[in-house]
Amino acid sequence: MTEEVPVLVVGGGGAGLTASMLLARMGVRSEVSARALIIWIDDEDGGRRPIKDLVRPGRFLLIAGEEGESWCEAARSIADAEGLPLDAVRIGHLDGELYDPRCTWLRHREIGPEGAILVRPDRFIAWRSLGAADASAEVLAQALGKILAAPIAAIVHA
Repeated sequence: MTEEVPVLVVGGGGAGLTASMLLARMGVRSEVSARALIIWIDDEDGGRRPIKDLVRPGRFLLIAGEEGESWCEAARSIADAEGLPLDAVRIGHLDGELYDPRCTWLRHREIGPEGAILVRPDRFIAWRSLGAADASAEVLAQALGKILAAPIAAIVHA
């Protein structure tokens, strides 16, 4: 079951940083609005690249943990059905489409191996699930609907 984490999205810049600091003192998480970290990962050929470069222009990116295949499947289904510019990838220490041999991503991702992060096209983190969800397509569709301020259908394949 995924842990629900109350989050308030705060914009970037000086005002956003000040608001984030104040909210943190009050116990409200605001990390979701942070820019995607510049962490280097390895591809299947051993080439290194920063995670931020995985976000293609004009496209969302769902990054799942090594056991987060259900999130990737949900993202691909929703993208196909809705025509959304949404890519998905699993990053893990030993398993996934991309690898984190130095465990840098593992130490900074703030999700479990079954969790996922959704990065906006401007490379800000829009949403996060700490772990798996019983209905990942519905959960992701709801998150995308809030981000885009439009209803998104959750496509579930039996």
